[in-house]
Amino acid sequence: MSRRTIEGIDGRARALLSTYTRAGFLPIEPPVLQPVPLADLGGERGDGRIVLVGAANGSDLCLRPDFTIAVARAYLQAGAGKVLTHCYLGPVFRRGNGAASERLQAGVECFGRHDRAAADAEMLALGLEATAQYGVSRPEIFTGDVDLFAAFVAALDLDLAWQRRLLKNFHNKSLLAQDLQWLAWIPTEWPLRPPAETRTLIERYLAIGGNPDEGGIALRALAADADLSFGTALDLFETRTGFLAARGIDVGSIRFATAFQRGFDYDSGFVFELRDPRTNALLVSGSRHDGLLTQLGAPEPITAVGFAADVEELAACAPAT
Repeated sequence: MSRRTIEGIDGRARALLSTYTRAGFLPIEPPVLQPVPLADLGGERGDGRIVLVGAANGSDLCLRPDFTIAVARAYLQAGAGKVLTHCYLGPVFRRGNGAASERLQAGVECFGRHDRAAADAEMLALGLEATAQYGVSRPEIFTGDVDLFAAFVAALDLDLAWQRRLLKNFHNKSLLAQDLQWLAWIPTEWPLRPPAETRTLIERYLAIGGNPDEGGIALRALAADADLSFGTALDLFETRTGFLAARGIDVGSIRFATAFQRGFDYDSGFVFELRDPRTNALLVSGSRHDGLLTQLGAPEPITAVGFAADVEELAACAPAT
């Protein structure tokens, strides 16, 4: 760890890590050098943010761009198959504006829990503890649900190629907009549902927002009007909302949007961000990433959810004492 990083970890960050440790999360610090193919899972290399480092054996390595993939890899190496929760505090490295930058992250990763709605709510609650530690008591809460979009697309009578395309491009707003434009040019001999109607339904879905309760009502109305089913995804969404309320989180203050996403390829299910209400600075970002472990080599899916807090942004947004 660099001298700059050591000096940048203030008492509040260490206290936050101690809070997670006392709650049963095991501290972990995966290697700073990570294999590039693993970092690619986050969609980092394509946008030039990965800091590449040449290895002596000629293989590609990079400086750790975030903790999620690195901690998931450590979990698999230790032997997956059990419930395990980790917490961390340390530097991550990315390029921005042509130069490499080092940032401090603190966060949590949880693997193997089957009570997904409860685990999601716990992650948001722990993220709010991070902002409270720095005196940001009422951050703006933004949430979405990637699994809802996947369930919606699966119900649209689209062929598999189009389903995969829409799901892949959901994390990229410009590519998703292009897909919707292309739907208007598909020949009218659409097998089950006319292309124009499909495009209209997708646009209606992506326009749904409000707090989670309002979003759930709008989604059920869409399902009824279009005669489609969200399967278990909408039930899980509403159950999660109940767990959030049970944790004392003001559900009415949460800004839910069906189009909300963080831009990471490994995200699935619940996604959220906490932002400073004065500056809009991103303080905490989290997601469910149930498919990540299989991409890293797990023989079967393993549930995973976590979040990362930007320690330096939190310190910058903390009220003056």
